Order: sequence, then structure tokens, then C-alpha cells
Amino acid sequence: MRTTSNQYFEWLCNFVYDSRNSKRNSYTNLLMHLFRTEYTWQIELDSNRAADGLNLRNVFAMEYKVYPIDLPKNCSVLEMLIALSNRLEHQIMSDPEQGDRTGQWFWDMIVNMQLGSMDNANYNAYYVDKRLSILLNREFDQNGSGGLFTLKNPREDLTQVQFWTIANWYLSEQAGFLDS
Repeated sequence: MRTTSNQYFEWLCNFVYDSRNSKRNSYTNLLMHLFRTEYTWQIELDSNRAADGLNLRNVFAMEYKVYPIDLPKNCSVLEMLIALSNRLEHQIMSDPEQGDRTGQWFWDMIVNMQLGSMDNANYNAYYVDKRLSILLNREFDQNGSGGLFTLKNPREDLTQVQFWTIANWYLSEQAGFLDS
């Protein structure tokens, strides 16, 4: 059976929404923009984030016994962000008492990229492109502000550190494992 990119997009959105999330349907323009924007990287190890994002397509195909069609060859920003959020939740932060917080990690990154106000009522494609350019070209602040995660006391210039390492430092800082 074949499927459309819209079905795949809806499936991806289910990772970031849950029954407690009031954002459902109010951020579709932003999420579609992220879905249509290619994820590119400046640091070689960040290619792993693209591989994780592309692997979501395989998970979708296996889960629904379908083959996604009409998808670009390369990973989208949305796929990368969801894959990173999913990896953070299931490899590092999994806590049955808390439930699945994949959506929480995703929205934390959206807010840190200064895209939290880009709901459908306030959506501005030019502004979103500007913020994505800052992220993808690693023009965010040295402490990560404007990127995926902001650290209170970064060990080094975060514009030069792969996203996975930044994410781990961020989670450690949040848990109180790093000096704040």
C-alpha cells in the first residue's frame, strides 16, 4: 500500500501532540514549514541527527505497512527535531511516572529557537525562515540561545558543538548534574 506525504506529516505531528496538549491544530503552519525545510548541518556529527530523522520514515512504513511517497530525499527540520526529541525521551529521560515527554522536548526546542509564538494566528514565514537560518547556519548565541538548547554555563562555544552533546549537557544541567 502507498501513502501520501500528508499522512506521514500527520503521523509525525502525533509525536509532539498529546491529549494534554492544547497546541493541536494551532501550529500546523509552523510544523508544515519545518516539514518542508531541509535539515542541513555544519558539524559532521550532526549528520547523525539527519539519519535519525530519516529513520522515522522506516518506522512509519513498518508500522503502517506502507511506503511514504512524495518525500524529498533529505531529512526535514521537523523530522530531525522529532527524532532528537524521541531519542532524548527514550534513551536518556524515560520515566514511566512522567509518561512520554517527546512533545515536551520538541516544544522546548521550538521555544528556544524563538518560534513559540508562531501559532497559526501569528505565523510569519519570513520570520520562521530567519530563525531556521540562524539554527542551521549555527548563528545562535554561544550559550545556545536561539538554537535548540540554552545552557546557563556552557563548557564551550555551543556553535561549535554537535547538537547531541548540547542536548546531553542541557539535560544534565536541568537535572542539576552540572554546575549552574
